[in-house]
Amino acid sequence: MRDEFLYEAAPAMREGFGEALYEKLSRRRRSSSQVPSWLGFNRKTTIYALSAVLVAVIAVACARELFKQRYVQVGDIWVLEVAPQTIQRIDFFDRPVNALSLPPTPIPVAEAIESLPYEFRLPEWVPQGYSLVEQEVTPPIAPDWIINLNWAKERGEVIFLWIHKGGAEIRVPPDMWKETRVNGATAVLIRGRFPFPFFPDPTPGATGPVEREVQWNEGAGLTLVWKQGEFHFELMTFGDYVTEEDLIRMAESMGGP
Repeated sequence: MRDEFLYEAAPAMREGFGEALYEKLSRRRRSSSQVPSWLGFNRKTTIYALSAVLVAVIAVACARELFKQRYVQVGDIWVLEVAPQTIQRIDFFDRPVNALSLPPTPIPVAEAIESLPYEFRLPEWVPQGYSLVEQEVTPPIAPDWIINLNWAKERGEVIFLWIHKGGAEIRVPPDMWKETRVNGATAVLIRGRFPFPFFPDPTPGATGPVEREVQWNEGAGLTLVWKQGEFHFELMTFGDYVTEEDLIRMAESMGGP
């Protein structure tokens, strides 16, 4: 192998080559560290913009976590915490409708109460000015044993009682309910409600869900929920005309299991 060229003198660099190379590298370094002029930002503005984006991302993540649906067990009652604005879903099933040839004959309230497979009596105390509206009701029958009663004032303010067998899912935003007691039993007190479901008449044979967006109304009254064995009690109002304490007192005057 010939290596004489290693020992030959290298040609001299042209005059000014070193200075020109240094200036060229310096220009590249400065341009790479600057924000492009077309963005119209300076360094401080860029930091503020990135900070705002980071705050927005964190806020969205926190909102999703805050409004994540979750079940909370309160004694024998299940509460599903949902966002104040949610989708209400109504399912229709393709099933035959068994129409009655004649509507059931109403019976006195006392007789309806005696027919129930659980102990229940009319409240011994109601807020001043309220009286029972019904003298007769639809007979409660198996398997649900539903009974509905209303107490009202002359101005139309109503306290409504609904009793039925089985459970019911309570859907309520996290800050709109609290745990309480009715005659020693665990109960849930709710402030406000979603609009009552609107059930459009489906065409014969129609199936599938109907959905609509609903908003929680904090001023729509109170609902007190408790259970006696397999039976579900709801005592509710439809405005701010009865206090929480009076609603609980009325429920307790019905007696316990």
